[in-house]
Amino acid sequence: MKIKKFRLICSSNKKFLRGGPGGAVFSKSAPTGSVIFIVLVFIVFITTVVWISAIKISSEADFVENEFSRLRAYTLCISGLEFLKNRLSTGSRTNIEFKDGMHGYHSPRLLMDGSDIRFHFLDIIQDKYRRRLSLPDPEQMGFIINMQDSGGLINVFKIDRVLFKNLLEYHGFSAEDGDIILDSLLDWMDKDSFSRVHGAESDYYLEKDGYLAANRLVDSVDELPLVRGMDRSVFEKIGRWLDFTVDNQGLNPNTMPAEVFYLFKGISSQHIERVMEKRLEEKGIESVGVMTLVSGYNFSAHPDVFQFFTSNTTYVTIKAQMNEERFFYIRFRLDQVGGGGSMKPSTDGTKPGPQPREDLYASGDFSQYYHIVDWQEGTGWVEQ
Repeated sequence: MKIKKFRLICSSNKKFLRGGPGGAVFSKSAPTGSVIFIVLVFIVFITTVVWISAIKISSEADFVENEFSRLRAYTLCISGLEFLKNRLSTGSRTNIEFKDGMHGYHSPRLLMDGSDIRFHFLDIIQDKYRRRLSLPDPEQMGFIINMQDSGGLINVFKIDRVLFKNLLEYHGFSAEDGDIILDSLLDWMDKDSFSRVHGAESDYYLEKDGYLAANRLVDSVDELPLVRGMDRSVFEKIGRWLDFTVDNQGLNPNTMPAEVFYLFKGISSQHIERVMEKRLEEKGIESVGVMTLVSGYNFSAHPDVFQFFTSNTTYVTIKAQMNEERFFYIRFRLDQVGGGGSMKPSTDGTKPGPQPREDLYASGDFSQYYHIVDWQEGTGWVEQ
């Protein structure tokens, strides 16, 4: 009995090994390992296709979102331009009230010294309604206008070399650097091939980097790093404060950025702050004597450096955020062509002061009195 039972078990195991119930994997008729490998490869292939498709769809979605944000920011910038044109067409720059959504009203004089003034479209919408409507944050539904009167910048044709060297020394550069930069800038723009004492003409640039001097006025400050002496370290410190408008006669203390005041040797941040506070008043700064009295710094030692009226050229940047990291901007030069500038020195024998030219705005036609030139647009990174 024991022997028969053993044979029965072996017989059953033999069937199992040959493909009996539950033993198909080990039978001679079972699928081979190559078939299993093909199935696995197919599964991996399908998974890869799905993964790539998902990445592609995600990338396309990001691209669409980025383009939508760019379009929205561009539209906001154009709205800012139309707002500015409307304000300039309906009143002199001496009495326009530019509303800043965060800080109330600002004087136009402050607006023309390179300060960022922010405008929000959604200030009138309460937070609870904005959240209910899923509207973007107000930071991304407004625009910033930055206007800089060219009269507040350092004109390379008119600036005193001693003052220019003072500015460079303040930033840690040498007086010789000042001579090199000024001579090289003038050589860069003139049409001859003769180098000034510290300058450089085309032969210098050909030997060094393989390009020629422009032999024309500088189109943009972005061109400056090409000029001898204006390397990246110098450009980052002073490049944006330089101007190449040929008809400016001096610096306007009412529109000078704070950094430009460091042209004057020994001036302190406290002196500059007092000047900045004084010029926010209705009359602003009307004379060198007033500026000296208010600041405590002797500006009277430089009576010929200043002018007390805005120039005919204003640099404008309008920008709007695309998202938390990037913004879109439009940048242009605004030339006033209505004759004589929006403000002029007094001619009645009194001390110089801002004099409104209301007649320039009588018709309300922006294009009749202003030309927009050197239009640029692009994107930039938001400073954290």
